[in-house]
Amino acid sequence: MEIKRLSATNDDALSADSGSDLATILPPLSNTLTPGQPKTEPSYMGKRIGIAVLFLVVAQGQSVSSTAQVNITSLATSLFDTYCLSRVSTFEDLGKRATDAHYEVAMERSIPMPNGAVFRQKNWLVPSGTGTSAPIMLTSSDVTNGSLHVFGCGIYGPELDGTASESALSNLSRLGHPVKHAQVPGGSSVVTWLARVGEREPSVDSEVLLSRDTPGMPGVSVNLIFKSHLREPSTAGQDKTNQ
Repeated sequence: MEIKRLSATNDDALSADSGSDLATILPPLSNTLTPGQPKTEPSYMGKRIGIAVLFLVVAQGQSVSSTAQVNITSLATSLFDTYCLSRVSTFEDLGKRATDAHYEVAMERSIPMPNGAVFRQKNWLVPSGTGTSAPIMLTSSDVTNGSLHVFGCGIYGPELDGTASESALSNLSRLGHPVKHAQVPGGSSVVTWLARVGEREPSVDSEVLLSRDTPGMPGVSVNLIFKSHLREPSTAGQDKTNQ
């Protein structure tokens, strides 16, 4: 089976949450250059968000068998539960855990933001274990803008099935039933949960978004968007986080 890396984003899917203040923080990855494309300045304040996958792993070949689909759905769900939901994590903590598991780094980058902040992103490839299916990608991102800090943790699988993935995620005790289904202009659809992360109760500050049927992006991506509201700097010049 041939494996390719492609440039793609999940901007359309994540923009379904039209009221999200993430749009003022995260750089849309649709401005990422592909070979032969002229360089343009990124529109950091655009309406669409891009915290999911930059380099996607796409399998070329026959469709996935039902047994393999069950296996990769179980793996992806377990990865998401373990790395994204089991405890309140950080960009550095997730990086250490993925490194300790000896996952291959697929991409690592930092993007300067106009306000002086830095958008950080790091993704890893997790073997599917089936011998024929493409790897699952474990993704992470981190950015702070003013009093809002956003940590992203997710998974992407080019061979994952949307219906099977939604069912498996809904069976997790930290997610349960989705709170919203939305159709995004262009054809993709997004399922939203409010997650219990670690000991924190579900809230709008811990949304999980499942995206499927995104044009140019086969499979399924699932992302935790974990928001922390920072207090104003104290007179001593220190920031305190309300978590």
